[in-house]
Amino acid sequence: MRILGGLTARALLVATIVAGATTACTTTPAVTCRVIGTFPPTTSVQRDPAFEAALVAAHNADRAAQHLAPLANDPALADVAAAYATQEAAQGSWGHVCDLFTGVHAYAKAVDENLAVSHGQDPGAVNALFMASPGHRANILDPRVNSIGIGVVHLPDGTTLTVVRLASL
Repeated sequence: MRILGGLTARALLVATIVAGATTACTTTPAVTCRVIGTFPPTTSVQRDPAFEAALVAAHNADRAAQHLAPLANDPALADVAAAYATQEAAQGSWGHVCDLFTGVHAYAKAVDENLAVSHGQDPGAVNALFMASPGHRANILDPRVNSIGIGVVHLPDGTTLTVVRLASL
């Protein structure tokens, strides 16, 4: 078990959903509305495309089991998600952005976000945690969304930050 921001957990999960429209995809720094957890700040992170791809596949398998269309992997959304995970690592804090549309395609109709902080868990375990949480599960199985971008970064101490952005494009 690790202690993150006073919370003891194998993984700290948070979810949110918003709807509207905004600007084109960029990796513009986002503003965190509410800090949920903290850890030692670091700029030494390693992005993990294999973990990201495995989590996309797991989310799509969960959607298929519910007779929902698969999500298209959107590299621009993934870059936004990874930039946010990297930004949070550098700040040493974790929480949802104030405006989920920051950096997302201008024509997005809805954006959902799932976050996970884990330690030593593989993509299947992180997906199982998401699916066991009603808010995260609802975001993954949201019939309005058709695209996904996942950013996963590993910190030097073994902590993994996962940001999932789901959008209706």
